[in-house]
Amino acid sequence: MLISTQSSHSRWISYLDFSALLFLVFLMTGCGGEPTPPEEKLVSVSGVVKVNGKPGDGVRLFFSPAGDTKGVGGCWALCDSEGKFKVIHSSSKEGIPVGAYQVTFSKWLKPDGSTLGEKDSPTMVNAKQTIAARWSDMQNVGPHNLTEIPASGTSTLEFNIDGVK
Repeated sequence: MLISTQSSHSRWISYLDFSALLFLVFLMTGCGGEPTPPEEKLVSVSGVVKVNGKPGDGVRLFFSPAGDTKGVGGCWALCDSEGKFKVIHSSSKEGIPVGAYQVTFSKWLKPDGSTLGEKDSPTMVNAKQTIAARWSDMQNVGPHNLTEIPASGTSTLEFNIDGVK
């Protein structure tokens, strides 16, 4: 016959210690989800793009934070047949955070001369860039690509692009 040297009281404490340890491990691991980025305050921005003096039909704009402007991601826009656009945040909400931005432009044409659709990939359809590197290449940005978005937003942002291929 075996005689237990551990009292029921000390076994109970061991169970509590083990339970506390499991609880701490659970707290330290969290729920396992990715942390969500902070939500940015967005202001409405729209305007028009002209290419060689004509409406920038099919021109895509990409807004990259510049200087001290912080951002979770860039913002973009697509011009309609009149060259008008509304800026869309990377979260797919309309608007952009206040601050300074370098804006690059692109207009891709398919081999048949038609413009890309909103969700078309230029490489998948063998498209060619028609906007000059001065405006389309992030390595060539300068004062001509810089814009400041005010706290009130704007509906009159205008870009005049020249030197289109």
